[in-house]
Amino acid sequence: MLALLEAAYSVVNRPLGNSSGSQTLILLDGEIRELLEVSDGNSASGVKKFRLSEHRRPVAGTYDCGTAAVYEPTSDSIFFVDSRGLSIKRLDRDNNISLVAGSEARAGSVDGRGGKALFKHISSLAADGKGNVFVADGCGRESCIRVLRVRTGEVVTLRGSEPSRVESYWRALSYDAAAGVLVAATATVVCHVLVYGSENSSLGLCAAMRLVAGSWERETVDEGSVEKARFVDIATILAGRDSRVLVLDMISEKTAVHMMEADGTVRRVATFDFFCGNTHNMAVLAGGELALCVKWATNGIDRGKYSVAIISGDSSFVPSSEALAGLRPLAPPADVSARTALPDLLAVPTSGGGEGSEGDSGSSGARSPLVTVRVAGGKAFVAHRSVLAARSEYFKTQLAEGGGFGDSGAAEVTLEGAHPEAFGHLLSYSYTGLLDVPDELLRPAAELAGRLLLPADCIAQLTVQLLAAATPETVIGDLVWAVQHGMTELVQRLKAYLLRHRKAMVVAGPQVQVGLCALAALDPVLAGDIMARLL
Repeated sequence: MLALLEAAYSVVNRPLGNSSGSQTLILLDGEIRELLEVSDGNSASGVKKFRLSEHRRPVAGTYDCGTAAVYEPTSDSIFFVDSRGLSIKRLDRDNNISLVAGSEARAGSVDGRGGKALFKHISSLAADGKGNVFVADGCGRESCIRVLRVRTGEVVTLRGSEPSRVESYWRALSYDAAAGVLVAATATVVCHVLVYGSENSSLGLCAAMRLVAGSWERETVDEGSVEKARFVDIATILAGRDSRVLVLDMISEKTAVHMMEADGTVRRVATFDFFCGNTHNMAVLAGGELALCVKWATNGIDRGKYSVAIISGDSSFVPSSEALAGLRPLAPPADVSARTALPDLLAVPTSGGGEGSEGDSGSSGARSPLVTVRVAGGKAFVAHRSVLAARSEYFKTQLAEGGGFGDSGAAEVTLEGAHPEAFGHLLSYSYTGLLDVPDELLRPAAELAGRLLLPADCIAQLTVQLLAAATPETVIGDLVWAVQHGMTELVQRLKAYLLRHRKAMVVAGPQVQVGLCALAALDPVLAGDIMARLL
C-alpha cells in the first residue's frame, strides 16, 4: 500500500503530552501538520488511508522547512535541520522553535556552543536518549560525525569519524539503544560507531568504527552474510529495538527495503517501482506502516517536490527511537555476551563454584580467581582470570582446563615478548573498555592486541588513535607498518588521510618516494593506486 502526501520534508513521531500513544508530525514547506489515519468505511479491505490535519500546528519562531527530524526524549523536543543544512533547530513541547547550533547563513567546520558552531552540510541526525544528538556533517573528504550536547548546545567533532574512503560520506545515522551504539551509513556500507574518550582528556572524543554490512566499493546488490552483503546507493536507515536495522537502498529505477539483522546478515524485504531521488528520514507508524520522506523521481527525472510515502510494513519492527521515547518497551539485544557488565566479570565465585574464593591457595586444589601475568623484563600484573578470559580469546584458551600454560590453575603465567607498558594499557582496557595509549606505545599495543585476540572494538580504538597520531611526515611509514601487520581498516583510513593531505605529500618529495618503494614491496596494488592519485 502506498500513499503520497506532497511537499513534505520530514516525518517524526513524538509522545502525546500527558496521555499514552504518539503523534506523527510532518514537517512541510512553511508549516507543520499532524499525520492522521482515516477510515474508508470498509474495515474488511484492510486498506488504511492517511491525511494531513486540516489545520497547521501553530508554532512560535522562525520556520521555513525542516529535514532529518528526530525526537530527543531528555528535552522532550524535536530537533531538525534547517533548509540549507547549516543549522539545527528545536521544536519544544509548546511548539516553540529556536536555533540550537550552527548558523543559517554561514558554512564551516567549527566546534563551539550555539551559534559559534558551524556546519558544512548536515545530512542526518540521531538522538541517543542520553542528551546527545549525533550529526552527520560534510561531504567527501570533509565528512565526519559530530555530537550536539542538548543541555549546553555545545558541538564537538568525533576524532577518527571520517569514512574509510575519501569518496564516501555519512548519509544516514540512527541509534541502536539496546546495543548502545550509533549506526552510520554511507552509500554502500553500514557501520557501528563506538564513541569513547572525553572532551577533557588529551585525546578528546573519539569514534571507533566497525563495518557491519556492505562494501566500501560500489558494487551490484547482493544479500547474504556480512562478507557478501552489498548495497548500491543507501538513502537512509532506521535502527530497531532488537538491533535490527532497516536500510533503504536505491537501485536503478527502483527502491529496495533491506532488513539487516543483529549479526550483519542482510535480506531484502520489499522492492518498489519508484526511485527515491533523495530521502531524509523514515519512521514507523503505530500500525507498522513505514513512512518515508522522499524526493520523488521517476524514469530518472527528478520531480523536484518532496513527498511522504506510506508503505505497509512489519508491525513487529520497533524503532529504537520509539523505545527511547517510552512509546514501546526496550528489549535487550539478541546477543549481549560481548557486553557483560564489569561487576559480573569481577565477581568472586561462591564456595560452591568451580573457582574457589579469594582466600584459596593453589595447594588446596582449588583455582584462585586471580592470576599473575609476568611479561618482558620481569614486570608482573595481577588480574582476574574471568576478566582475561572474557576479553581475550588467547587467555580464554590458555587459562582453560588443559590450556597452553601447562597447569591452567597456576598462580603465575608468563607472556613472552610482551611490552610491559603496552600490556598494562591493554589490561586496563580489559577492565574498563577504554583506551588512552601514549603515541609511542600505539604500535606495540596494537601488535599485542592482535596477538592476544582482543575484541574488535579494542582494535578499532587503537586504529582511531593510530590514525590521530599520523602526520603528513609519518603517514607513509605508518602505512607500511599497518600493511605489515594486516591492519586492513587502518590501511584504508591512512590511505584516505594521505590523499586528503596530498599537497603535503608532494612537497615531502624524496621521503615519500622512499616510503612508496617500501610499500610497493609489500602491496604493489596499493602503492600503485596511491602513486597514480598523487600524480
